[in-house]
Amino acid sequence: MELKEIAFLKERNLFHFQIAHEMRSPTVPLLSFIAAVEGLPEESRKLIRQAVHRIQDISYSILNNKQKKEETIEVMHYANEKHTVQLLSTLLQDIISKKRLVYKEFLGVEIYGEFGLSSYGLFAKIPLVEFKKVISQLIDNSVETIANHGKVKIRLSANSENIFMFITNNSFNKNTKTISKVILSDSSRLKISTRGSALCHAKSVVESIGGKFEFRVQFGAEASVKIILPKAEVPNWYAISIQIKPCSYIVIIDEDPSIHSLWQERFKNSSLHEYDIHLIHFSQPKDAISWNESLDAKVVFNKYYLCEMEFTNDSLNGCDFFSMIPFENNSYIVTNKFTDNKISKLYEQKKFKIIPKDSLFFIPIDILKPKEKPCAVLIEEDSLVKMVWHLSAQSKNKKIVLYRNLDKFIQDSEMFDCHTPIYIDMTYLNKKNQNKLVVKIYRYGFKHLYLITGHNPKDYTAANWIKGIVSNQPPWLM
Repeated sequence: MELKEIAFLKERNLFHFQIAHEMRSPTVPLLSFIAAVEGLPEESRKLIRQAVHRIQDISYSILNNKQKKEETIEVMHYANEKHTVQLLSTLLQDIISKKRLVYKEFLGVEIYGEFGLSSYGLFAKIPLVEFKKVISQLIDNSVETIANHGKVKIRLSANSENIFMFITNNSFNKNTKTISKVILSDSSRLKISTRGSALCHAKSVVESIGGKFEFRVQFGAEASVKIILPKAEVPNWYAISIQIKPCSYIVIIDEDPSIHSLWQERFKNSSLHEYDIHLIHFSQPKDAISWNESLDAKVVFNKYYLCEMEFTNDSLNGCDFFSMIPFENNSYIVTNKFTDNKISKLYEQKKFKIIPKDSLFFIPIDILKPKEKPCAVLIEEDSLVKMVWHLSAQSKNKKIVLYRNLDKFIQDSEMFDCHTPIYIDMTYLNKKNQNKLVVKIYRYGFKHLYLITGHNPKDYTAANWIKGIVSNQPPWLM
């Protein structure tokens, strides 16, 4: 093959690969619409879902063909396969797309994932190749039990310790009852059918990674597989939420107008105007760089960047962009290109986080409301001292907060700015375990701690982390 032809094929494959990624982007708001809209008839919902899934499947087919050419997966027994931490929603979506392509001629069968807020950010440590095989076989089993028309649905949820995966179908045959009984017995003796063998293999794999496997049949309704997996720690590169401070710019950089519209929708109910937060939209990194350079340096605003990874009409990518602007931990790459370990490690080194574009509609967004910063917080048991402080503050038009004990303040400590002066009755230090609570307040970030006393403050020496020992008179009277 001539060099020109090789170059042409390489360019064509790159073009196809780019198209595949661009096709996935508009499906994000469409799937979000299906999940959010109320009152839509089920038939209409199904029609839209199938159309969106078809676009996803075409994209997946192109991407999968490229991966097959570039990667060689070594097949090994799952007991010897290295366990890696995987984002389950993305993993399952890829498997579902593959299965829809396999069963595209089964017109009466719908295979889909139901992923929402409850499935966001769920990671498990698994043998990747073998786990994919298990899920694939379980979907095959579900499809085989459907006579003419039916659905195979995969969904995720979790509690504080475990992830729950459900694979259900609303149609099954008479052999399902037998398999349901068999799966609970010794898997080494189960050779009754291909389907039963696959279920036993799935049970074995799931239990080998510390999980549980359940198979249930509700006659006249559905058959269901339930997989319980231990939660893995969320990788540092993954964005669990977006937390926005007041007085901020949120800068969105993406070529796809539908993604901008979706971000606009996500922030619609966040009271941005009330907290002086502004959405800024750009389609290219170079425009965002120019905007950033034009800002008045005297105007102190927090900046949060939500940037796509790759751009068609700009030589800069998301990583290039973040290397050219000053940023702290307020920067996010919004992309589905994060399954490659090399790429995710690069993100972690650069100290910005990833938001999967497929999950954009579900990432929690929190507006960090301003914390209280009163003139002083007084923690004092003596009601007379508290009365003096209260009346004095009223006369001087000063805001103070009074507490009777340390425990109550610690419960409310999140409410206060860490620069708030805290005045603590010195007698607390003579009580059992109270000294530890004062240290705890310091470790919470409150560095302006004062001990107050009715005696001469000069008779005492403060620890080096205490700002000072002062009179129990209000500080603005001294």
